[in-house]
Formats: sequence, C-alpha cells, structure tokens
Amino acid sequence: MIGETALVNATLPQRGPRFEIDEVVNVTMFGGPAFLLNLGPGGVAIQAMEILEPGCLFSLAFSLPDSDSEVLGLGKVVWSDRSGRAGLKFVGISDFDRTRLKRWLATQQSVN
Repeated sequence: MIGETALVNATLPQRGPRFEIDEVVNVTMFGGPAFLLNLGPGGVAIQAMEILEPGCLFSLAFSLPDSDSEVLGLGKVVWSDRSGRAGLKFVGISDFDRTRLKRWLATQQSVN
C-alpha cells in the first residue's frame, strides 16, 4: 500500500489481484536494484533505491517466490512516490513467462 506518502503521479487502480511478497525478492533493473513488494498478473510494486519517473520503461528480472522460475520483462512506471516505491505495468513479457506467472498466481490464490 502507498499509505500517506505523497505520490509523484496519481495512483492508478490495480488490475487483478495482487499478492504481497513476504520474503526478500531482488528485482534486477536497468537503472539499479529494487525489491519486490507485491505481484499481480499485470505488474509489480517495487521498492527502488531512487525515485522512478512515471512513464519510464525498465527491464525487469525477478524470481517467483518459492520457485526457481525467473521472470524477465519490460515494465512501465505508472506511479511512484518519494520513498522510491513504484508500480510498474508489464508492457513486454514473453508468453512463456506470462504463463509461469499466471500459474504461480493461481497457486497463491488456492493457498490464500
């Protein structure tokens, strides 16, 4: 959640369910490291080390929690705040990775 931190851009509604990530998951990005906060079928929320500008594109790579599967893709910043948190919409992800992500999300829905 964003809480009371001022946003750089207006918050956009999340599409689809989001799953909070309870373990440290590193996100490798062109532009610096980040940590995964939550994950959904359409994108991710991350904690970056700097403020990300809405509209910017970043290459992403992260492992699905409790899995050996790595997801690679391209994300567009749709919101960010002054603490470095940001929401990225997937704008480029292979069909193979999207299928793995959907399967992982389905297992999370059945557990929760």
